[in-house]
Amino acid sequence: MVAAFERILGAAMFFGTERTTASARVVHRARFNFSSEARSWYQRGEDDGVGEAAITLNEEFFAEVMAHPIPADLERSKGWSPRPE
Repeated sequence: MVAAFERILGAAMFFGTERTTASARVVHRARFNFSSEARSWYQRGEDDGVGEAAITLNEEFFAEVMAHPIPADLERSKGWSPRPE
């Protein structure tokens, strides 16, 4: 699970199109990242002075999430976490 989380935060997705005109092949690519910065750790226990975990979302991704929210049941999603409340 930790490795999957790290892959998502570090992922760069590429979107693109290709077309051919009468005189040239045109390729357009755009790169997209979910986050611009992440500070996380996976050790549970006493505070060891490393500070608070933080994920800074890419501004474009954050704007899309805010413009098109996905409804979620927070109480139900808490059941997926092995962390005690």
